[in-house]
Amino acid sequence: RRYLTNTLMSKYIGDSQAFYRLKLHGCDLDNPDQRIAQDTGEFTGALLHFTTVVMQACIVILTQSGMLMAISPELFLFVVAYCLIMNVVTFVVFGGRLTAVNRSVLAQEASLRFGLVRVRENAEPIAFYQGAAFEKARCGDFFAELMSTLYAKMCLMVTFESFQATMGLFVSVLPYMVVAGKYLSGDLDFGAMSEAAAVLAALERSFNTMVSQMERMSSMGAQAVRIQQIWEVLDHISEVHEGKYSDDGALLERGGEMGARGVSLVELPADSLLRADVALLRLEDITLQPPLGQVALVHDLSFELKSGDSLLVCGPSGIGKSSLLRAIGGLWASGRGSIERCASSQCFFVPQEPYLCLGSLRENATYPGSFTAGGASSSSAAQSPTDAEIRAALADVNISYLLERFDLDEAVDLDTVLSGGERQRLGFARLLLRPAGLRFAIMDEATSALDEANENKVYQLLRARVATYISVGHRANLENFHTHKLNLERTALGGCSWRMGRTKAFLGDAAGGAFCASPERDEARGRAEEMTDSHFDRMSTGFNRTLGIMSDKLKANELSNQAKFDDFQAQIQGARENEVAEAILNRGESGHSSERADAVRSDTWSPL
Repeated sequence: RRYLTNTLMSKYIGDSQAFYRLKLHGCDLDNPDQRIAQDTGEFTGALLHFTTVVMQACIVILTQSGMLMAISPELFLFVVAYCLIMNVVTFVVFGGRLTAVNRSVLAQEASLRFGLVRVRENAEPIAFYQGAAFEKARCGDFFAELMSTLYAKMCLMVTFESFQATMGLFVSVLPYMVVAGKYLSGDLDFGAMSEAAAVLAALERSFNTMVSQMERMSSMGAQAVRIQQIWEVLDHISEVHEGKYSDDGALLERGGEMGARGVSLVELPADSLLRADVALLRLEDITLQPPLGQVALVHDLSFELKSGDSLLVCGPSGIGKSSLLRAIGGLWASGRGSIERCASSQCFFVPQEPYLCLGSLRENATYPGSFTAGGASSSSAAQSPTDAEIRAALADVNISYLLERFDLDEAVDLDTVLSGGERQRLGFARLLLRPAGLRFAIMDEATSALDEANENKVYQLLRARVATYISVGHRANLENFHTHKLNLERTALGGCSWRMGRTKAFLGDAAGGAFCASPERDEARGRAEEMTDSHFDRMSTGFNRTLGIMSDKLKANELSNQAKFDDFQAQIQGARENEVAEAILNRGESGHSSERADAVRSDTWSPL
C-alpha cells in the first residue's frame, strides 16, 4: 500500500503536473483521487486476504492429498477433475462479468460521492441560485444508476451462488457412488469411507478456493484494472514531460525539438538576465491550438519584454487570453512556436481565484513556500518570511484585519471565510512575500473583484516589487500601470487577430523594450508610426481648411437670406397699402377720405 500510494502520488502531484494535464486534455480517466486513495487500499487489503486463503488451501492440499490417494486413487482423481471443471466454468461464465460489474459499481459510487462533494464545496452559490432541487435530482440520478448496477450484480451473484450450491449437493453424494463398489465388496470399511468423504470435502474446498472467493477476486480485479489505467496514463504524462513524447503521442528523442504541434519553452539562465537590454520574455511565432479543437486561438504572435516593461492583454471573453498566459507559464504545449523567459523560480503567477490551501493564515500567505534563487525548496527559518514581514504584506494589501480574527498559526478553513476581493488581495500578498530574486509576474484578471482604489494600490506595489509583468484585464484603468497593450480580436473563422502597441499612459515614453522580435519589424513599425503622424497632420490641416470654407459659406448664405427677407417684407407692405387705398377710393369718399388714404399709405405695416 505504501509503495503504490507513494508512487502514484509522486507521478500525479509531481514535476509533470499530471493533476493539471489530466483535466486540461479531457482524459476519460475518472476519479484519479479515488483510484490513488481508496482503490489502492482496498486492492492491497483484498490481495493480502486472498494470499492468506490461498496459502492455507495449499497446505491443506499438500497434507490431505496423500491420505486420499492411499484410501482411493479414483476418488482423488475425481475431486481433481471436478474442481478443475468448476474453476474453468466459474471463471469463464461468471468471472469476466463480475469484474466488469464491479468496475461499474466503483466508478458510479465515485461519481455519487463526487457529486455530493461538489454540493459541499459550492454550497453558497447553490444556495443563492436556489439550486437544491437540481442538485438533489442530479445526485439522485447518480444513485439510481448505481442501484441499477447493484441489482444487476445481485442477479449475477444469485445465479452464481445457485450454481455453486447445486454443484455442492452433487459433490456431496457422488463420492459415495464412486467408492460404493469397494464398500460392498468389503475392500473398504465404513470408517475408511467416512474418512475418505471428510478428506475429499477438505480437498474440494481447498481446490475451489478461487471459486469461493470469486466475488472478492472480481472486486480485486476491478480495482487492479483501475490502478493499472491511472499508472499507464501517469507514465505517459511523465514521458511527455521528460521530452520522450509530444502531446499528440509522436515519439521524440530525449532532448529533441518539439514537432509541429509543440510549443517549446526555454528557461533562460539567471546569469544571462543581468544586463538591462536582455529580454525577460520573448515569444516567437506562437500559434496556440486547443487540445480538443481544430481552429487555432492565436496565430504567429511575436513580441518581447525587457526589464521595466509590462503588458496588458485585452479582448473579449473566451478568445484565448488565459491560454496565452498558460503557454508562458509552461502549462500549454499544444501548438507551435518558441517561448523564452526567465526561470520558474524567478516567476510568480496570480490567478483570478487564488487557491487557498488547508492550513493556517501563515501557510496561505506564504503558499507554496519559500524557494531559493535556484528553485530548491527550503524550510529554514532564515529563508521563510518573518511574522513582521507577513503582517506588513497583509497591511499593504488592506487585509491586516484578518490578523485580528485569526492567529498566524491557527488552522482555519479560509476557503469558506474570505470573499473574492480578499482572496485576490491575499494573492498579491503572496507575491510581495516572494524572495528578492522575483523578476517576472503573470496575472490573470487578478483584480477583477477589487474596487478601483485597491486595484491602484496593489498595482503600485507590483510595479515597485517586480521588474516585468503581464496582466489580463478589461478595465481601462489598468492601462495606467502597463507600458504596452496587446488587443486580441475575434475573427469570422473562430480564431483571433492581434494588435499591440504602447498604452496611452506611456505613449511618450521612449524607454522599454520593443514588441517586434526583429530589427526589420522595428524599422517597419517606425516607418508606419511616421507615416501615421504625417497623415494625421495632413488630415488635420485639410479638416481645418474645410471648416473655414463652410463657415464663410454659411455667413454669406445668412446675409443673402436676410436681404431676401427684407425684400419680401417691403413687397408685402406695398401691396397692403395699395389694397387699402383702392378700397377707400372705390367707396367715393370725400377729400377727407383721400387724405386718410394718404395717411394709410404713410403708415408702417408689420406683415405676419
